[in-house]
Amino acid sequence: MKKIQQEFKIIIVIDELDKLNNIEIGQLVESNKMLFLDSRITILLIMDLIKGMYLKGNLTEYINDFILYRSFNFYEYIIKSENIGNSTGYNLLPLLNDYYISRGNNRELTYMKVRGNGRNIKSLCGIIYFLFQNTDFYMELPEEYQEVFRMFWGKLLEALQLLKGMSLHEYNEFSKEFIANNGIDNVTFRVLFKRFNDLVFEKKLRIADYGFYSYFDNREGIVRLFQKIITEYGIFVNEEGYFLQDLNENREFRSDFAHFLQEFDVKEEQFVQSIKRNAGLKGGDYCVFHHPQLRILRDEDVSQGVYHALRIIRNLRNEILGVVLFYPFRRKGGEWYEKPLRNGFIYRKNNYGEIICYPYVGHIGLHSHKPQELENFKEFLNEEKVPFYEVPDDKEEFWDECFEEGRNVKSKDILDFCERYGYVEKWLYEISRA
Repeated sequence: MKKIQQEFKIIIVIDELDKLNNIEIGQLVESNKMLFLDSRITILLIMDLIKGMYLKGNLTEYINDFILYRSFNFYEYIIKSENIGNSTGYNLLPLLNDYYISRGNNRELTYMKVRGNGRNIKSLCGIIYFLFQNTDFYMELPEEYQEVFRMFWGKLLEALQLLKGMSLHEYNEFSKEFIANNGIDNVTFRVLFKRFNDLVFEKKLRIADYGFYSYFDNREGIVRLFQKIITEYGIFVNEEGYFLQDLNENREFRSDFAHFLQEFDVKEEQFVQSIKRNAGLKGGDYCVFHHPQLRILRDEDVSQGVYHALRIIRNLRNEILGVVLFYPFRRKGGEWYEKPLRNGFIYRKNNYGEIICYPYVGHIGLHSHKPQELENFKEFLNEEKVPFYEVPDDKEEFWDECFEEGRNVKSKDILDFCERYGYVEKWLYEISRA
């Protein structure tokens, strides 16, 4: 094994650990602790959230890192839906109800694409599910605890749709059943559930002032509207002590929402469009160009040049920040490089906030790099409203280092040159000004 490790990095993946109970997982780790601690082998343990939290809380001495595959937030849901071809529309309640149906789950999003969204435009479940994730209580929780309470909230809304309401006693029984079924009957969760219940029943649950709406000019109006829903509507706790009843009635909300739109002189379509823009759709300008994480994909197959670039942009349109076009050429000598090569970078921001640079390159004889194909590519970018920046070629000496006399320049050399002198980052900034 040690000889193998001298040449190879060994990774062991253990899946299906959800089927073990906590004691069995502990025994698995304890009985193989030498493998975990002293072997220099990377071991990935794949399990559900609750089992992962148990491992994190009880066996941290054997674990170097924990990776949570969390649910999509509302913005991420919008981006992912558009990218797989699910239309999100321009009406707030149906959009939020679709988000509630998916629970921000990637697999459920795929199912929704196959069977159709099945949206209920009358239900308030979507907005209540969304508002819960914008309360102080939720946003101040650690990420893994947010996932547990999101699961609880989704299950509760599902039950309330069926039962048309719960008494206080029935709600308490439901909470205890959720805790028992998920194996989280410990002091931490008991305290958190009690704290949450007290906030709800005393009507002290508050919308956080740093939620999704904090980037709108009329933020105070949105906060006021959303706060009214969770404190003044009869949907959380009414005078008879019933919890969250009448979820399929939205006359009061629609009236208040219409008043909000009128007050700030905005149409519902414009309001939803602003949400999508802040999510990053279609070149949205919120916080997309000021991000430290930038990764270059060096192993991309770029043999098809512009055609490769078109395919990337079509597949990932709503995550594309922009395109850089540049034309490296040899200043003198060698007929092959008398005309410029046609090259470019595509910049994408993925759902995890990482900016990825896709290089596409080619030589002057490549069909997709013929002048007409390049003009077609620019027309495509304009039609799709993809920002692009063309690097000026007025300084011929700019590329001299790449094209030393007699050197057979490869695409890797051009990419190395751009990275070495910081042009990958610099040109990303230029896109933001395009």
